[in-house]
This record gives sequence, structure tokens and C-alpha cells, in this order.
Amino acid sequence: MNIVKLTQMVVMAFIASVLIYDVYAVFQGGTTATVSYTVRVWASEYVAFTFGIGFIMGHLFWPLRTTPQAEKLKLRIIELEALIIEKES
Repeated sequence: MNIVKLTQMVVMAFIASVLIYDVYAVFQGGTTATVSYTVRVWASEYVAFTFGIGFIMGHLFWPLRTTPQAEKLKLRIIELEALIIEKES
């Protein structure tokens, strides 16, 4: 197995685990036990936490180096934006 596939599997497993836990938390402790509630509380109480989340999001979503896959993704996003604008007008 190559490292790209392993990374994809790890990310998908992480997201699935958080979602499953969140559903479990709602049923066991109500909405105040959820991940989203905890993140919102921490974001309002801890500036460093909010900065850290912003840093991570910037790291994850900052434009990629120009690669064939990045170019295809960029073109797809432009196509989707054009479709949205077309539907709105």
C-alpha cells in the first residue's frame, strides 16, 4: 500500500470516528456533550485554540503546489462556480 492511500484511509477513519463518537455523545449526554459544542466553547474561551484551528485550516486548504491533480481540481472548481453563477442569473 502506498503512503497516499494510507493517508486517505487514516483521514477517512478519523472523520468517521469523530462522527460516530458525536452521535454516541448526543444520545448519552445531550448536545452539550458533542464535539461541536466543545469546539465552540473552547473557541470562545481559549484564543490559542482558535488560532490553532485557523492555522490547521490554512494548512489544509491553502492552494496546492501546481501539480496535474491540483490543476484538474482548480479547473473543476471554476466549472462549478460558473454553473452556480449561471443558475443564479
